[in-house]
Amino acid sequence: RNSEYYSEDAYLSGVMAAETSRGAMSMGMNVYIKHFVANETETKRTGLKTWLTEQTLREIYCRPFEIAVKRGKANGMMTAFNRLGSCWAGGSYALMTEVLRNEWGFRGATVTDYYSSGLMNVEQGLKAGNDLWLTGGQNNAKNIDTSDKVVMHFARQACKNILFASCNGYYMHETRDKSLDTITIDLDNVVSRELPP
Repeated sequence: RNSEYYSEDAYLSGVMAAETSRGAMSMGMNVYIKHFVANETETKRTGLKTWLTEQTLREIYCRPFEIAVKRGKANGMMTAFNRLGSCWAGGSYALMTEVLRNEWGFRGATVTDYYSSGLMNVEQGLKAGNDLWLTGGQNNAKNIDTSDKVVMHFARQACKNILFASCNGYYMHETRDKSLDTITIDLDNVVSRELPP
């Protein structure tokens, strides 16, 4: 999957992701960094069980994402298909809330990779801290128990996270230092010009 990643070096990947996030967010975009976390293969990756130590997870696989969050203030994260041990990465409260949000201070929205109904349980994901489902999740979302106060608490939190990410992107765009822009675009004043023959 190297074509989809910056580098095999955790620090270098993190710095590039952080700066890419900062640049895109300064233009009002939400950046969903993928795939959080330990998604290292295309072969049978749906539900792949990844077994590793916490030290390996933090130093090699989480490090680029941590740098993107802490240095780049990334406002979006895409979860991985694979499982960490026996738990789907996007359904892991320890990963999605305790590490990403509480420890690193992430304030934004998370989205699943392409929705897989057998793996990405909507209620499990909501309770873990996952906010959006990439295509197909809406079919299962209608089956969540809306009378369950715990599920609805996390559904409201997901809405808050999504709105924060969008509003934050807009705020960053409107308050950025435009004097540092090397390329300027003015959509209000479009100038038509003829190309020389």
